[in-house]
Amino acid sequence: MTENVLQKNIDAFNRIKDELENENFGRTALMHDGNLNSIFNDKFDAYAVGCDQFGIGKFAIQTFGETPISLGIHTLCLHN
Repeated sequence: MTENVLQKNIDAFNRIKDELENENFGRTALMHDGNLNSIFNDKFDAYAVGCDQFGIGKFAIQTFGETPISLGIHTLCLHN
């Protein structure tokens, strides 16, 4: 994922975070192309769906209540 795509998804998450965090604390948002795709109870499910729907490196996941991080090339290790 390029830094611009990652930043676009982080910025989009930050815009919706305050509105959705109370009801979804600890749940994980799947972000794609600057939009919220879905919210999951499990970050591994969010990752798997992101890989299936968009491909590795073309989405971001962010858990409500956690600071965003970039795994960069290490995301390749998470894909089965």
